[in-house]
Amino acid sequence: RRGSGFGWAPVGGWWCFPVLLHPGKMTMTDLFMQAFNEFGNVLVLVGSADAVVPAGLKTMIADLSGVVGISAGEIKMFLCLMLAYPLGVVWRHLPTPTAKHMFSIVVGLYMLVFVYGFQWIHVIISASLAFLIMKVGGPK
Repeated sequence: RRGSGFGWAPVGGWWCFPVLLHPGKMTMTDLFMQAFNEFGNVLVLVGSADAVVPAGLKTMIADLSGVVGISAGEIKMFLCLMLAYPLGVVWRHLPTPTAKHMFSIVVGLYMLVFVYGFQWIHVIISASLAFLIMKVGGPK
């Protein structure tokens, strides 16, 4: 497609990987370096996942974990599942689809960081790669 902003780059003799075209043609090495730099920027913005969860909440979850006898991760997952119901009511009353999408992204990422800690990045990368494979591969 002309003017779509995407092109195909040769990799190992195969013309199969889409790359975003900038004013000059971008090689796969440039693409990977750009992705790596952007990934580094995300890590700097996020910093530590511990910064997202208030210290008092971490202490309460650790205490509850000791009393009840289940892991802190299971308690965090349960809390997120129970919090999803009232958040669903809030989501339903948002006026536009864009507001609903943004709310879902922000709340979903916060819950990922809350439950998985720094490992949330693995979940995002796996889901993004699966989406990219399905998008590039098409229905065939």
